[in-house]
Amino acid sequence: MKPSAPRLLTFFVTMFLAFAVSAPSLKASTLIVETDMGLSGISYSNLDYDSKTSTDAVSFYAQRLRLGVGGKFAGGVEIMARIQSLDVVGSTVNALPSEIARFRRHPYPDISGRPFVEHLYFTVKDFSEYPASITVGRQPFDIGDGLLSDNSAGLNALRLRVNYPERLTGDIFTAKVSEGFYADTDFDVYGLDLSYRLEKDKINILYVSEQDSSGTLYERGYSAGTSRIIKNFIKGGIRREDEYGEYRATYARESGEVALLDGRSVGLDGYAWELSGTLRAKDTKVGAVSAGLFMTMFSGDDDTLSIGSSDSEFRASLARRYDGLEPTGHGKLFGASYNETAIELPAGYSGINTIGILFDFSPFFRWNFGVNYFLFSSSEHPLKPQKEASGFERLLGAKYSLGAEMDIFMKYELSKNVSAGFGYYRYTPPQEIFWEKKDPLSKYALDFRARF
Repeated sequence: MKPSAPRLLTFFVTMFLAFAVSAPSLKASTLIVETDMGLSGISYSNLDYDSKTSTDAVSFYAQRLRLGVGGKFAGGVEIMARIQSLDVVGSTVNALPSEIARFRRHPYPDISGRPFVEHLYFTVKDFSEYPASITVGRQPFDIGDGLLSDNSAGLNALRLRVNYPERLTGDIFTAKVSEGFYADTDFDVYGLDLSYRLEKDKINILYVSEQDSSGTLYERGYSAGTSRIIKNFIKGGIRREDEYGEYRATYARESGEVALLDGRSVGLDGYAWELSGTLRAKDTKVGAVSAGLFMTMFSGDDDTLSIGSSDSEFRASLARRYDGLEPTGHGKLFGASYNETAIELPAGYSGINTIGILFDFSPFFRWNFGVNYFLFSSSEHPLKPQKEASGFERLLGAKYSLGAEMDIFMKYELSKNVSAGFGYYRYTPPQEIFWEKKDPLSKYALDFRARF
């Protein structure tokens, strides 16, 4: 039986009141003031994949300001408020440049420079002798390695965290994504996040249930109205990290149902897995060195252009995909993240997979250089493209190539609070008929950041 929102709300309020009664009187102890400023100069070239044209280059400055004020009080009470401002410098419209707007959407209420509330919450920790805390309000949220994320826009949620026994941590949460005011018109999320720390490894099990009755459209070649979308995710993983490196292995399943307005229903059944490993060395001829390899695979559906009785494409609605006005994910251009991409792909591709090689080194004090290479592929396509994935990718379950990207970057830490970086990113599409033009897409970025 699925827990209802009123029952969960009653549970959280009851727990809060029970613990709050035993908390000592509050006395202000610490004032928190945070400032995070970022300015990026970004230049795209060859947005139409045709090097013979010259009117498809876009350059602009993007800026981001985050200001936080809060306090810590006796009794384990913490109150925090943050506002954020995002904009393209000199622009007065709430939109990205039209040439790249088609590449991606964003989750922020405003990107024209007007501040919005990112976080506004309070936390009560360690109620007397109870190893638990509760957080209420619009709060930072990122769990399951980005399976459920606020994308730095904040998420209205109630979260209870319990640390008992010593190595076990459990988060029980419910979040309100949208409010429809009437019965069965909201978008709510419920979940449980458990982690257990062994001697060197950490085991994690996550359950997330998306209950969307807000009328979200179901996109399958065309848009269909829905009365309800239920997506349930179970994800398990193990991770180890120390001074010599880290490794991680995760596996996730998706189940659920899409109820269409015309009375039909679509069953959901997808999967995803990831393997990654990184080696680190501090004292080499080129300074500190890090080298890593990872593979991420997502199930796809063999017909994404029509609506059938089932959908095997893994897709989390609230996954981590954005970092301000820039995409986050594998590749600064392609931006592969939880089965979606930051650039627009020809219709039909389903199941976005990535194999990546990551390398960075620090030959000088405060300097860091790196090169990342990504190979992208697709699990399914109804029209069976000509360009197949590599033999290794096909062994892992991929079928069709989606091209490759190389990212070259450098970063200089002026101090522990101020940094500057430069990057050159180049994506090359596959030699496939679905891409009318096939010349590489490039991007330059100059970033400045200050945090106090």
